[in-house]
Amino acid sequence: MPKLVIINGKPGTGKSTLANRLKSELSIPVMGKDDLKEFLFETTNVKDREWSHVVGKTSVEMLYAFTEQTLQAGQDVAIENAFWADFAVERLSTTMSKSNTTCLEIYCDADQETRAYRHKQRLENGERHEVHLQDELVIDDTIDNERYRPLQLGEVIRVDTTQLDEAGYIEILRKVEQFLAQS
Repeated sequence: MPKLVIINGKPGTGKSTLANRLKSELSIPVMGKDDLKEFLFETTNVKDREWSHVVGKTSVEMLYAFTEQTLQAGQDVAIENAFWADFAVERLSTTMSKSNTTCLEIYCDADQETRAYRHKQRLENGERHEVHLQDELVIDDTIDNERYRPLQLGEVIRVDTTQLDEAGYIEILRKVEQFLAQS
């Protein structure tokens, strides 16, 4: 029975950072929506704001297709995105039932001030891929708490990433490894 690890949370909560660390330590594919969006940016010629929104939506659909194909092949997989719960729950539930999959969700969270600071820092220090610089991001917990809530498709591990230290990361890694090792 294949297993699905979902790394989810509001924008600016450290999901990509966590996914990239896990990618180097786990022996399963780890794919994020931004990986796909950045690939499409590098391989196409259209680069305006409207294109960025279309490619963002396309990247999410590609992430769902990748997840479904991988799970149907009997392979464990981890995916990362700021999932809009109203859309993601139905889509991932269907995928999981087709492949008899169990799920572990790592839900990343941080306070609004930290998230806004991280977004500002990424824009100012050039650390973010240029495809994302076109994205307008409003950090507002009033909206984000509902839109990016946990999907609850299996066990949910809530992680406050405001100051996630090495010990906290190791604890997350161990929980993911234990989940993947279950039969």
